Amino acid sequence: EEQPHGHIMLSMREVGPAGFGPKVRAWNNKSLLSSWREHWGEHCNLTLAREGIDFRIDHRTLEAQGINLEPQSKIGPKAVQSSMARYAEHQALATRNGDRLLNDPNIALTALTRQQSTFTYQDIARLVNRHTTSTEQFTAVFEKIKASPELVHLGQDDRQRNRYSTKEMLALESQMMA
Repeated sequence: EEQPHGHIMLSMREVGPAGFGPKVRAWNNKSLLSSWREHWGEHCNLTLAREGIDFRIDHRTLEAQGINLEPQSKIGPKAVQSSMARYAEHQALATRNGDRLLNDPNIALTALTRQQSTFTYQDIARLVNRHTTSTEQFTAVFEKIKASPELVHLGQDDRQRNRYSTKEMLALESQMMA
């Protein structure tokens, strides 16, 4: 799955006419980092909207967004080889998140509509795959989300893919139009 992201590196030293100066420790302040992340998200979302891309990013934690899932770290092939303990922890977390999604499929729909107003079954499957561990759990969660009364079929897009949204998102968009 593609996960576009950026890494921004900068010197901790001031730069002036004489070159590098002393370190500026205030740049390590967490509230400053949060502010930078928020402004970067705003910039990205304006650019996405200007380009007509139906996708948004949110710099906040899942908890702050009201999404009742535990955050996961990425487990790549090298990480698995070097740390089976981390893999086991990741699997346990995914199982717990899968159980949450099974008990409340609206968590998944909320997570999806925080990023884009419409989505496909493939988008649902990607989210469910990330938060489940077994084929049985994936299938149960995926089917429960597809059967949610909150899910609204919108029709096909220009690539002949069925697109969906939620009743809540449609109500919000209708309210904005009014």
